[in-house]
Amino acid sequence: MLHALAGLLLLLAPAAAERDGPGSTAGPSPAPEGLSSLRARAAAEAARGPEGVARLVAAASSAGPRERRAALDALGDLPEGAAPDAAVAPALRSLGSTDPEERAAALRALLACGSAARAALEARAAPPREGVAAVPEADRRRAAEALASFGRREVEREFLSIWSPEDGQFRGMYASLRRHGPLGARVLAAIALDRRMAGADLLGHGPYSWLHAPDPSRERTEVRDRALTALEDAGDPSVIGYLRSILRPAPAAQLFDDFDNDPVPAGLDDAVRRVLACLGEPRWLEETLRASESGGSFRGLWSTTVELRRQASAHGTLGECLPDPKERARHEDQCVRLLNASIAQKERVGLSVDGVEYYNLACALARRDRPGDRDAALSHLARSVKTYAVSADWFARDGDLASLHGDPRFDALVALLRARERALDEKR
Repeated sequence: MLHALAGLLLLLAPAAAERDGPGSTAGPSPAPEGLSSLRARAAAEAARGPEGVARLVAAASSAGPRERRAALDALGDLPEGAAPDAAVAPALRSLGSTDPEERAAALRALLACGSAARAALEARAAPPREGVAAVPEADRRRAAEALASFGRREVEREFLSIWSPEDGQFRGMYASLRRHGPLGARVLAAIALDRRMAGADLLGHGPYSWLHAPDPSRERTEVRDRALTALEDAGDPSVIGYLRSILRPAPAAQLFDDFDNDPVPAGLDDAVRRVLACLGEPRWLEETLRASESGGSFRGLWSTTVELRRQASAHGTLGECLPDPKERARHEDQCVRLLNASIAQKERVGLSVDGVEYYNLACALARRDRPGDRDAALSHLARSVKTYAVSADWFARDGDLASLHGDPRFDALVALLRARERALDEKR
């Protein structure tokens, strides 16, 4: 006990010998130590292992407000589940603080406690029951807000776990996120629309810092695109109004226009319209198609082929989400026609066709799955395999190619990719 108290005193305040020097007489009270300095020493305590963490828990329980906040900050920097159960009680007390910064530090500490903190918060947020001591309404509300932060972190973690930087995306890839309901959709929308990520200041990192180093494969623009694709799979009607609010007044005539000065990039506007179509509001995407198809002559071959693929993508989305089978079939046909036109246009002028273009055409044919489509899709996949368009794992699990599963030719292509990847690994 004496050892713990001694450690706590060392953590919370400089020793007298350090402050005044040997043999000095008492002078004026020193200025309070800065919060940044307190946090640095608290972080050093956490780095010392279980004994240092125990001292932080003691400081969070009984120190002054600034020292308590520094201790909670250091506990909150621990990985989820690494903070001891003993930290739950002091963090819960600080969750009721009138100081918003102390409440934020307490929430981060609770997140670091993991399941033990979640159970305590669920008990505190539960409606009043007969025979059980009533929890003040303010404490119940804050506990419920803290539980929502646990939910946000869970959505973020699951979203990132699906990430496969070397490959593309397909509809249904993020379907598991649907279980998070409106909360999951709001988190995905916050990421996708490049706003301050939900709860970021409470989760131990600054807004969007997790999109960058130490993982350069997660570039911000691509993460936005992936979050929008996730919304196509796991969106909730509750975010429709939010998505509509950031649409351009009118869609761009071209996806990539160097002279376009609208504050909402054309690509982002296009992607949001696709999400709205998947959530039951196709008219916004249909408006994009009309604008693109009536946009007149494009600036150069590159712009033309890009625009054809943009139109194909819009038709493909409508072919997947519209309720009317005839309308779906019409859009599927247009998607295949435009992808073929884009490839043919490049071939006519001697430009090489990327393997991803062949792969996307194969996916469109496999989704449509009419007589002859499977043979054509497998032919295009064989071309895409030559250019390392996707990995073997991606190839095998892409839901767009589900109609080809079980075909020996498809299995042979997967085996070819796996053999090639093994050979590359052996060379490294």
